[in-house]
Amino acid sequence: MKKDLLLGIIMLAVGSGVFYFAMTSKNIDFFTVNSLDQQTQTPAPQATDKAKISLSPTPTAKPEISLIEKLKKANNAIKNGELEYASTLLENEEHTEHVLEILIKATLGQGMYFDAEQYTKELVSLNNSKKNIKQYAEILLLSGKVADAKTLLPLLNDTDHKLFYEMIIAVTENNHEVVQLSAENILNSKSSEKYKKSAQIFIDIYKTYESFRDGSPDYLTLMLGNALKTLKFHELTIIYIKPILEKNPNYRDAWIVIGNSYLELRKYEIAEKMLEKAVSLDPSHPISPYLLGITLYEEGQTEDAISQLKTAVKNGYTPRYKAEKQIGDMYFGIEKFKDALEHYQYVLEQGEPTLGDYSKATFIALQKLKVPSLGRSFAENAIVDFSNNPTALALKGWALLDSGNLITAKQYIENLAVKYPASLDVILLVGKLREAEKNYQSAFDLYKKCYDSGTTSGNIIYIECAQEYERLRKELQK
Repeated sequence: MKKDLLLGIIMLAVGSGVFYFAMTSKNIDFFTVNSLDQQTQTPAPQATDKAKISLSPTPTAKPEISLIEKLKKANNAIKNGELEYASTLLENEEHTEHVLEILIKATLGQGMYFDAEQYTKELVSLNNSKKNIKQYAEILLLSGKVADAKTLLPLLNDTDHKLFYEMIIAVTENNHEVVQLSAENILNSKSSEKYKKSAQIFIDIYKTYESFRDGSPDYLTLMLGNALKTLKFHELTIIYIKPILEKNPNYRDAWIVIGNSYLELRKYEIAEKMLEKAVSLDPSHPISPYLLGITLYEEGQTEDAISQLKTAVKNGYTPRYKAEKQIGDMYFGIEKFKDALEHYQYVLEQGEPTLGDYSKATFIALQKLKVPSLGRSFAENAIVDFSNNPTALALKGWALLDSGNLITAKQYIENLAVKYPASLDVILLVGKLREAEKNYQSAFDLYKKCYDSGTTSGNIIYIECAQEYERLRKELQK
């Protein structure tokens, strides 16, 4: 009666929050489920049905959009975490202030500090506002260029940004008196909460260190370096902590901190070596195999990554559900659905599940393991955890539609469509309902409406709508 009625379930993970590493940046595609189960295909419309349907052009035939539209799409893409797509949209445009501002955000988010630095330099040449100079100083620090950043500080006058950057630079110079003074000044100023929280981190570090009368200076360096990592100054972290390892190559925690920073910088081969060293120094530690597992995954070594993450769980990694979630996602990516569900269930029962976790668990239960009662249970629990969320409510619609009870499914889904007419999740779901009813004209129009929504093309539901639109268009032309 249908082609994968849960075709869209996995892309309901949109908005679920990205896990620690970018799963979709590798060969694991959690959202393309068309090829995973082709046993229940929607029958192709008969010739009499085709004659009644007016076809629209293929989605690939969309006209070139204006710069204003590109800027809007790029901004939305950044909000959705689709940074590479945002960069691609504007890569051939003239570098106006607005274009440069978006390119800076996109490249920064991808850890491309060199590109971000060049774009910011261009922006400052167009407009040397205090805001742009502040951003340039921050990017220089993110790139590890302390000396260059220092030359910009006099241009910031006595702003809270200047206090913050002085504190960071003082850390790298081991000027502990200035670090503490700057931190105190930030706490006593009208600085933003973000800067005050950062300052408090350093205040707490010195209090902790002072409580250990015989504390090693290397321990203080490690804590300060870890703080730089926490604040995402990964290049500075590496530069600052490396001398510790030159003196003490068996300092496990230093290997972990540096390895973590290399991981964040997407320098996976170096990160792997650093974290393997940490694991070899202490095989019972939970954090090093956890980070090594993530690194191996990013290098495409999924089975080895799963093994390391399981070791982290065995060693007592906390919070456990985060490791369980990532193991589940990895198993899902290599289509070991039963194993994936085992780990998702831990997350759903013991952790802090996202809509994406519920979506994938529901999909596996209904479409792969054929346990409708379990799938329905997951969908109901999603509604409890995410009440009045159209994505969660749509999950129940998928479960009802999959059950084959078209009357019940129709009533539920159509009520959902009245309440959430603009939700892409719901529009796609209604389209599937219409196909199940063999109302191909309505299904076709709904897929087209979803496709024409103006959502960024990096959006998962948008992609699914476009695929369904194209699929049905081709079927109708047979």
